[in-house]
Formats: sequence, C-alpha cells, structure tokens
Amino acid sequence: MKAVPQLNATFDEKTNTVTRYGDVNLGMAVALPDGLIVPVLRNIDQMGFKEIRVRSADLVDRARAQKLKREEMSGATFTVSNLGADGHQRV
Repeated sequence: MKAVPQLNATFDEKTNTVTRYGDVNLGMAVALPDGLIVPVLRNIDQMGFKEIRVRSADLVDRARAQKLKREEMSGATFTVSNLGADGHQRV
C-alpha cells in the first residue's frame, strides 16, 4: 500500500476527486450468522507478520463474539475478504 499509494485511496464520484490516505488501515471482512462485519487493523504497514497475525486473530475472535468497540469497525483505507469461505470457488 505504501509502494502503490493509488491502492490506499478512495474516489468520490460526486466531486470527481481522489483521496489518498497516509495511514494504512486494513479492514477484514468477517462473516457472522446474521451478516458481515469489518473490523479494522490500524497502521498495518508498521507491523511485522507476527503482530499482524496476533492482532488480526484477536479482532476476528472479538468480531465473532460481537465484542468490538465502535472505533474498531471504522476507518479502513483498504478492505479484504476471503471470497472462498462459503465453499464456492470463484475465478
């Protein structure tokens, strides 16, 4: 995301502007029985692999237990999802 800042951005269709973000805050889509929630791992670009693994597992566990704080569910600058989690492969 730091190497390709165009990925860490949003486009506003109404104003025809692109906003690039300095922070890299990764949203992780987590399926729940009654919907989807996106906890946010903040400043992921400043973490090592082990810290990412530990913090993301904690966020996912607390998301499934519905114990996230409001601020942990907003502010993502990029979001990922596992499209194969439902047993269907997509190409």
